[in-house]
Amino acid sequence: MLWRRYLLIGLALSLAACAQPARVGQMIHHPTETQVASVPDNVKGGIELVDVIGGQETDPLSMSEVGNLEFREALCSSFDVYGLIGYGDDVPLAMTAHLIELE
Repeated sequence: MLWRRYLLIGLALSLAACAQPARVGQMIHHPTETQVASVPDNVKGGIELVDVIGGQETDPLSMSEVGNLEFREALCSSFDVYGLIGYGDDVPLAMTAHLIELE
């Protein structure tokens, strides 16, 4: 019976040590009202996020990584707070974000 208890404890510890994907909420920039108000009207709605590349999906047995989907969501949320994200065919700037390295 004692070996079962140790087996369950070992299993619980190994599952708790699995890497989790990056949390989008921790990557979003939260500006002050002054920063948001300082964005010129002529650039609002002027960026379309076309693609995000360079991210890596998290391997549960390895280190936590930032995937393309999580990074895209964080960028869109951060830019949207400033009113920079545009939708449709008349958006003047198309942006591709390339995640090169994390520290």
